[in-house]
Amino acid sequence: MRPNQAARIGERPMLHGLYGASPGKLLAGLKVVDADSHHPIGFPSSAIRSVVFNVLAPLVYLPAWSILADGGRRGVHERASKSTVVDDADVATP
Repeated sequence: MRPNQAARIGERPMLHGLYGASPGKLLAGLKVVDADSHHPIGFPSSAIRSVVFNVLAPLVYLPAWSILADGGRRGVHERASKSTVVDDADVATP
C-alpha cells in the first residue's frame, strides 16, 4: 500500500463522516448519505465505504466494477456501506 493511499483511507472517512462529502463533492453540491433515510452516514459507514473503495477496488480490474453496480448506479462500496451520493438539497434534516 502506498503512503498516499493510506492517507486517503484515513482522510475520506473523516470527511464523509463529519461533513458528508469530500472537498470535490462539497464544491459540486453533493453529499454522501444513508441510502434509505438520506441522513448523514456517520463514521462507521464512511469507514466501510472507504475501505471497500480504496483497498478492495484496486484488487479488481476497474471496468469490472461497473458490472457490480446496481440499477441505481451505486457501486459496491456504496452498497457495502448502505450509502449513496445525492444533491445537497436532498439531504434529510434531523
